[in-house]
Amino acid sequence: MKVFIPANSGNKHRLERCLVSFFSTSPELSNKQRFEYFTRTIPSDHYQVKAMVDIILLLKWSYVSILYEESNYGIKAFEVLEDLLAEHNICIAIKEKLVKDSGVADESAYDVIVAKLLTKPRARGLLIQREAMLERINNEILRGVKTKSY
Repeated sequence: MKVFIPANSGNKHRLERCLVSFFSTSPELSNKQRFEYFTRTIPSDHYQVKAMVDIILLLKWSYVSILYEESNYGIKAFEVLEDLLAEHNICIAIKEKLVKDSGVADESAYDVIVAKLLTKPRARGLLIQREAMLERINNEILRGVKTKSY
């Protein structure tokens, strides 16, 4: 949605554009020097990531693994998460990035991730960016348990 607002100049006929977004959550868009006329109706992903860290602190975890998507959303959220975890002395056991559309990753990609996760049994939690990733990881773990390969 674009909204036109009067510019601060003396010219009454000059208008500036203001972009209002209902879906954009990237923390990058909070930079008012780059996106002066951008606003959103939902909060930045920074708050979602901060909530994740708050939960980790509440659970008293100090060693976690992270699975995120190779997309602007995933990479930016991971960067903020990594910084916030470091601020709280929370170590990352494993950090794995999946292809942009995690639905196209084949079983072997998830096999590799599960195998890596199992090399760090002291990690207390796995932070997963998307629900579809959780389902695929659970399926791989169950498949491994049934075949006794994990």
